[in-house]
Amino acid sequence: MPLHAVMFDLDGTLVDSEMLWTKAIGGMINDLGKTYDPAFQKNIMGTPGVVASQLLKKEYDLEAPAEEIDRVKNVYYEKIRREHGPEAKPGADRLLREIHAAGVPIALATSAERSVAEEILRNLGWLEMFKEIVVTAEVQNGKPAPDIYLEAARRIGCRPGSCVAFEDSPNGVRSAASAGLVVVGVKDTRYVAELPGAALAVSSLEEMTLDRIRALVAV
Repeated sequence: MPLHAVMFDLDGTLVDSEMLWTKAIGGMINDLGKTYDPAFQKNIMGTPGVVASQLLKKEYDLEAPAEEIDRVKNVYYEKIRREHGPEAKPGADRLLREIHAAGVPIALATSAERSVAEEILRNLGWLEMFKEIVVTAEVQNGKPAPDIYLEAARRIGCRPGSCVAFEDSPNGVRSAASAGLVVVGVKDTRYVAELPGAALAVSSLEEMTLDRIRALVAV
């Protein structure tokens, strides 16, 4: 079947923000008198903010409610983000422009807040290339539930099976795959070694072209 849309996760897929999140969360946990293990990051990658904070609360036996942990976590992240980026992942700019130039709709499906996502896209010169932006707050269930990708497909007006999604986390891959999309896993070996459920796994967006994306649905 023809390719009808390409969808992207933001953090860790299009921009190298996972390291910023690791620094932010690590700083918060360490300031609370605990010792953050960066390996724990893989457990919260791709999850909505409050869900990640619930996991942090349980793992580090934090007293504050998850909502308060989430608020403080975002304060730490915003300070680091405004000081240090995030920067585009290798190959992201070229691939987005190739897809956009061909007239294929592009959507963003992200656990980030809309204002933050739009600011990042605007700063990188990408905002106008996205036909739709869907954030967790706009659907009932965040990743790994399929809701965000089903909503993106609905807004674009295409069947999920004719869309390809790019994700860097196990939770994100599960979300897109359970929605019926064909998933390309972009592995960041600093955090995850495997992305089960992805139709194709690559180490960088530099490995992808529009023709290779089209081939994934042309079966």
